[in-house]
Amino acid sequence: MTRTINEILNDWDIDTGGFATETTLEKIPGLSIPIHDYISASYNDGTFTEVYTYKTGGSGGTTVATVTVVYTDITKSKLVSVTKE
Repeated sequence: MTRTINEILNDWDIDTGGFATETTLEKIPGLSIPIHDYISASYNDGTFTEVYTYKTGGSGGTTVATVTVVYTDITKSKLVSVTKE
């Protein structure tokens, strides 16, 4: 079963106002992001995957979290998974 991020957030009674943001994701158990001062983002068209890397100390600093978001297709309207390392 594929669900939108808003459907997932509604399971935790989190009002997104129609948009998922870092603030709303922090409210999902296990997805909070530690303090950081740099974010890099990449997207792979072939796998419909976004990877966000959070660091302290700028671009060459220490990685504090990596979030991988996988969509069903290029429209990005339905999520397959969100993982945090």
